[in-house]
Amino acid sequence: MSTNRSEDWIDSSWIENYLRNSVATPDRWLFIHDTSRVFPSLHVLKLFDREYEVIFFEGDLRIRQSLERYKDNPEAPAACIVSHQPHETNLQILDYIVRSQAVEMTPQSILEFAQPGYSWTHSVNQLCGEDFWTLFERLQTYRLNYPRSMTPAEAMNLLISTQLEIDLRASLSVREAVEIWQRMERDTDLVTWGEKYPRLFQSLDLKVRAALPLMDKLEADTDFVHFLWTSYSLAQHNEDYDLFLPELFGDKIWKKYGNTPPEEIWRACPQLIQSDPERVMDQIRQTEIWLTQDQQRQELFQRWVGLDASNLSKTIEYLKKEVLFCVPVRDALRLLAAQLCHFPESLDVDEIHKIIENIQRRHLFQANTTNYLQIKDIFRAFTDLVVLNQLIARAECKSWLAGEDRSQIKNQVILNPDTIDEVTDWGDQAHLSKLELMAAELEQLNFQCDFLPTPVIGEVLGRVKELIDAYNINFAQQIATSFPAWIASDRDKPLLTVDFLDTLFFPRYQQYLQEKSQSTYIFMFDGMRWDTWEAIKPKVLGSFQGRLALDGVFPLVSILPSTTAYNKYAIFTGEFPNGEVSSDWEEALVPAFQKRGIHGVRWIRDDGTNQAEMLALIETDDVPVKVLNFTFIDQELQQATQNLSTVYEEIKVNFERLVQPYLERVPSDSLIFLMSDRGFIESTDSQVFSEEILQMYSGTPHHQRYIGLATPPTSTDLGHFVFFSAEQIGLQPTEDALHYGFATGCTQVLSAKRYVHGGISIQEMLIPCVVFVPTAKGQLEIFPS
Repeated sequence: MSTNRSEDWIDSSWIENYLRNSVATPDRWLFIHDTSRVFPSLHVLKLFDREYEVIFFEGDLRIRQSLERYKDNPEAPAACIVSHQPHETNLQILDYIVRSQAVEMTPQSILEFAQPGYSWTHSVNQLCGEDFWTLFERLQTYRLNYPRSMTPAEAMNLLISTQLEIDLRASLSVREAVEIWQRMERDTDLVTWGEKYPRLFQSLDLKVRAALPLMDKLEADTDFVHFLWTSYSLAQHNEDYDLFLPELFGDKIWKKYGNTPPEEIWRACPQLIQSDPERVMDQIRQTEIWLTQDQQRQELFQRWVGLDASNLSKTIEYLKKEVLFCVPVRDALRLLAAQLCHFPESLDVDEIHKIIENIQRRHLFQANTTNYLQIKDIFRAFTDLVVLNQLIARAECKSWLAGEDRSQIKNQVILNPDTIDEVTDWGDQAHLSKLELMAAELEQLNFQCDFLPTPVIGEVLGRVKELIDAYNINFAQQIATSFPAWIASDRDKPLLTVDFLDTLFFPRYQQYLQEKSQSTYIFMFDGMRWDTWEAIKPKVLGSFQGRLALDGVFPLVSILPSTTAYNKYAIFTGEFPNGEVSSDWEEALVPAFQKRGIHGVRWIRDDGTNQAEMLALIETDDVPVKVLNFTFIDQELQQATQNLSTVYEEIKVNFERLVQPYLERVPSDSLIFLMSDRGFIESTDSQVFSEEILQMYSGTPHHQRYIGLATPPTSTDLGHFVFFSAEQIGLQPTEDALHYGFATGCTQVLSAKRYVHGGISIQEMLIPCVVFVPTAKGQLEIFPS
């Protein structure tokens, strides 16, 4: 006997032997009833030395046409009718059937013929066609594990065992049940098989659920979903949780499930969380919908797990442990966030860090992909608020800020030189630069996820503004008293943009460029202030990591006026511009480098259409200094009306698209400078220049943040405004600009644009110069954090 795994490979002689065993004597007509479609696609059968033409009953008219030539014709050859139709359909050709020898061909009869002495039940007849022949040999092998006479239940187990290739005679362990259950969910072949054989699939489902009894209850009864997860959550936070359950659930649910052993809940829930977190999250969502449908029920639950506005220590303990529910976690975070906004130092730092650790790493809904309740945004908003408070606290540790009432800063109108710090003591610029951007991001995120009321979040945003204002007052005081001295003398610090060429660039050029094939690249970004660098830094480091080393991020102070034209001239010539300048830095660039013995300087501005020229310059070997100017940051700011965080998201996208491909093409033996010409400040109010200032420069045009005066100022005591003569800031006087007046960080001027520049503030004047050097020159190869 030879059988194979597909009907196309079945040995026809084996089928003929089976039919000889089923038909006592040959006759002219043979009718095979094959509802399981296990009869192979044969055209001729040879039985008892007679050939039977095989005719398949596919439809009444077709088969009658085929059989017409046999009717009442004794000379016609023998015929075998194979029907897959149900009995009631076969009645349509009853006149042929009654003249035939009828055989019912089923998987049961075939298996019993193949294994004499082993009986099968009709359950095996569920299998059809190729599925049956695919499992044919395996069915016989597994059959040897059962008694010769088997029960229907054993037959169902055997059929499922052959499909799964797992012996299911014994009860399943929890682990085995979980593994099979996962296969039933994710194995597409098994799912398709289950759709074809629902009775078998249902039997398997029941067997799995018998090993996981809670799963059956969870699937069949949503009330039990509510009971299970609410009870489990309460048990994590309150030792006496069982005393509250009758009041929380009411008579209906409590009577149904009140007798559920607690140990069954404690054992089953962690297993369910581990085995199928997606399904658990769906059940948590169902439970929270049920909880929030009744305000009293929700308040009871939240009070019993520990939410208490009058006792925040209980709320903190809840947030340190809760990893499943979202609604109470959201409300608890709102309580603590409001406290942080009102009284930022009232909560223990270590406890807050434990909360952040829990919600960011252990909470189940960190894996959520459906944005349920915007819970991940809320987690992020709370974390950002904590980080922002920490940055504010660091900045407030400045000695000149300690104890100061910054709410009065906006009313201060006279700069006080007696309170000036050294220029190097303007605070940790890396931290200070993040304040304004983080505040903007938090404001935007809070709006998106409706975390805190606007007045509450406004308190911490107001602290940021007051703090930056305070820094800018100190900065303006320093500029007012020291800037003329910086211009007139040599100094080690601070470095102005005019010092770049001789102090930062030239010494490194001499140190690191030893071969003619090496080049120095200056990537100039118009309008990049310090927090802009912080925003694009991960992408820059990702492009250079392993190829170049970070030599340092050096602060430069823009010369006045803090505009692109003035500062580009200063950067690329090492000299102060003569009066009004526009773009003559481009003409002065080459002579300035030649003056220092550097020949072969080329520059190019990215205009969005000259990528080929940009790449060609980068890859050219015979140009020692290459200047690539990018203006997309400034262009974005010129037209932007959005929140700063939104602007920076667009800047990061454009950086990745417009700049990163060039950075990745820079050779690893290069010297690289990433730098800016000046920054910018947000103009949030609509206040015009005062009448006193307008009178001083009547008829003289003014810019966004500074004015040129044809005559000396009649008064220098004009609020947050700083005045210099042209000589004091290194400029040649012109007829219309003998003196200059500059708005400070606390001065608001009328502007159609949201982001402006040209004045005196940390945001406008303190800019980064980032230097990368070849790693082979002995520098650190790991980027500092």
